[in-house]
Amino acid sequence: MVARLRTRESAILMAGKLGEQAMRIADIVAVTALLCGSAALADNAGLPPNRSAGLPDDKPQLAKHSMFDAVVLGKFRVVFEKTTLAEVAAKAGGGRIKHRGDAGESEYWLCYRFNEGRATREVSVTASGEMGGPDHAVGSVVVKDKASGETDCPYLPAKLLPVKTDLGLGLGARLEDFLRPLGKPVWYDRNSAMWMLERQTHLAGSPEAWSVSQSIKVEFHDGKAATLSLDQVTSN
Repeated sequence: MVARLRTRESAILMAGKLGEQAMRIADIVAVTALLCGSAALADNAGLPPNRSAGLPDDKPQLAKHSMFDAVVLGKFRVVFEKTTLAEVAAKAGGGRIKHRGDAGESEYWLCYRFNEGRATREVSVTASGEMGGPDHAVGSVVVKDKASGETDCPYLPAKLLPVKTDLGLGLGARLEDFLRPLGKPVWYDRNSAMWMLERQTHLAGSPEAWSVSQSIKVEFHDGKAATLSLDQVTSN
């Protein structure tokens, strides 16, 4: 289990004690380090305190910014919690659905490779055995700039390229590209950032409000997104 971090409220109180001027200086220093001299510094000042000890336990914040609905392979939309693994495999012209784990840890997934320039990259689409239902609806997607050691990940057909979110974000994007639609991350260090977003929705036939929770974790290399992990779950 990752180490638990102090709550957002504690961080805000502590920052308040430093004084407004100190907060501003600390923000500028932290963002300068994160962007490694990026010209976008002025747009990104005011990020939350550097949280490099582990992932946050903050509750997702009600979204004031955009939230993703799908990962787009070419023109094919893999919609979270709707598109099934079988539909992805059919569109890709093949792919073996694999399984690992038991009970709450059970999950099914597909993986594919694709070429961009001289690089061989990889995308994995995963369905929770518990939350994905009997049809295995996609709940998470991971895109990596370097293919893993998996030997049975077929190549995506050219018609399913490029691989991006429906917000236009993909491998190679810079931090400022994520800040514009997503707002400030809840956690970051020099090489990664994480967003947690939530919105309320109503499902057909249910009088209760449901929460759609999303997490977006990005790992950067040389200032560009090298790994993109997206997850969504709807609950009440």
